[in-house]
Amino acid sequence: SFRSSKDEGQPNFVNPGVQLATIGLDAELTPRLKAILTANYIRLDAVQPVEEVLFQGHIHHDLGTDLSVGLRYRPFLNNNVTIVGGTAVLLPGQGFQDIYETKDPLYQAFMNVVVQF
Repeated sequence: SFRSSKDEGQPNFVNPGVQLATIGLDAELTPRLKAILTANYIRLDAVQPVEEVLFQGHIHHDLGTDLSVGLRYRPFLNNNVTIVGGTAVLLPGQGFQDIYETKDPLYQAFMNVVVQF
């Protein structure tokens, strides 16, 4: 929900909802190394709550496409140490461009090390 602060006015309990279509592939390259590929198409179900919160009209439903690629490495062939890293890009849709007024893609790199015994 979009809640305003107590000083700013009435809360809006209408959730805009997100529709997400995903396709992915996990490929085991070696027993220690796995490749992870994912593509997500993201769109808003209802744009009216977003338009009201942002005081902006005519926001499109399409938020964009998220593409990511990563690697999962298990150096000891067990789950005691797992290293995951990769990169992702968001290709803005018309709705994202309406809100942020930019057509530039957003990039992200990530890394996660899990040690458990």
